[in-house]
Amino acid sequence: AYLSDNTYNSGSYTGFNSIMLDKSVDNLTQTIGGVQYNKGVGTHANSEISYNLNNIPGGPWTNFVATIGRDDEVDGCGTNLNIEFSVYADNVLIGGPYVKGVSDAGQQINLNIAGKSTLKLVVNQGSDGNITCDHADWAMARVTKGGARSGAEHEETSKKELDKQVFAENNETDE
Repeated sequence: AYLSDNTYNSGSYTGFNSIMLDKSVDNLTQTIGGVQYNKGVGTHANSEISYNLNNIPGGPWTNFVATIGRDDEVDGCGTNLNIEFSVYADNVLIGGPYVKGVSDAGQQINLNIAGKSTLKLVVNQGSDGNITCDHADWAMARVTKGGARSGAEHEETSKKELDKQVFAENNETDE
């Protein structure tokens, strides 16, 4: 189930503009490292977006899966900028912080959320001290059943493997 097809909790916020569903924070197609994504949540540092997993139809859910990164729409902002992505389940950090810079390829994460009732996606300003261009994408963000890897919180995927996964994900209709 894609998070963008579900309602986030009240109290969720983004540091600029609005939380965007299936678009970047500037209302464009989400693009990370030159790869476009048709589903996801677009935001800006500093942000916190939370979901009640029990309210997402089809559960119980075991995994949170997404491709994270800075949106390419800010490539003209400079080269030393970065942002931090973190994921919490029941207010406990389960992934990150993942630091993503300008023009970095998307990083796929696959986190175990079995038995959890809340999921919180956090983006913070990075160590560069500049929040101006901190546009963040949680591309293809979804909850799934099965596929939990014991002890493995995330995986980094080679560019070729990521491109294959993105192609398949962009051609899915739903989980």
